[in-house]
Amino acid sequence: MNTYTPKVLDLIHNYEITKQETNRDNIALIDGDIFLYSVCFAKKQTQEQIDQMGDQLERTLQDVINELNNYLISTLIATNCVYYKGFLSGRSFRKDIAKISEYKAGRSTEKPKYFSEIRNYLKEVWNFQEDSTTYYEADDLICSYNKVYSNKGYTPIIISIDKDLDQIPGLHYNPRKKEFNDISIGYAEYFLWYQAIIGDTADNIKGIEGTGAVGAKKILQDSYIDNTLQAYINKYGLRKGINNFTENFNLVHLCDDYSEILEPDYIKNVVNIIDNVVEVKFE
Repeated sequence: MNTYTPKVLDLIHNYEITKQETNRDNIALIDGDIFLYSVCFAKKQTQEQIDQMGDQLERTLQDVINELNNYLISTLIATNCVYYKGFLSGRSFRKDIAKISEYKAGRSTEKPKYFSEIRNYLKEVWNFQEDSTTYYEADDLICSYNKVYSNKGYTPIIISIDKDLDQIPGLHYNPRKKEFNDISIGYAEYFLWYQAIIGDTADNIKGIEGTGAVGAKKILQDSYIDNTLQAYINKYGLRKGINNFTENFNLVHLCDDYSEILEPDYIKNVVNIIDNVVEVKFE
């Protein structure tokens, strides 16, 4: 029996108690891209840390798998979720619609060691989902699942460190900071239009050039859509303003209409698989 098993059993027990008290089914919606890159990139270490824990640059594939399983199970325990759906990004439809500037240009194309192996592991063992039909990204899949699961009466908890997901109202959990954040419907709508104005430097979405956080807040004091569109027209003229507004909105807006929604996965099924493969040590 591996060291994680009692903790997983405690999670299942605590979950059932909470469900009886609240009559809620929590489901973790996991941004798999965050976990994938987090465990694959070697962490910076001091010499003392290397002496105590070993050199991250010398990790084996099994070491990285152990770290991944630990990270995921610890997160499910922290959010009291025994059900989950995980998502990965592949090819993105946004690359096809981005005309003002190349989507995500400037990002390194070099992948960390074991990237492909860990990505396949997430899909094959943890059953993480990738859209290879409409080419929605993980964020879009989370948005779509959040909508469907909420309508079914579940309580989704969004697991990510990505601020783009603040467009989605509801409970969020940051696994890096180990913090919860409850996003209101009003703030989620505001954040969408805020992003449409300022763009996203990480994804190379320009927004209204020269307009930062202070300018965006002034624009959004009254009507979100009318004021945002007018700000684009004021900056670029009628035709270009409308075109730029439309493109940037479609780039930052998370899609919620993915149709191939699957039932959630159950942690105990995954534990049965990895129980025979790795030993996961908790802090």
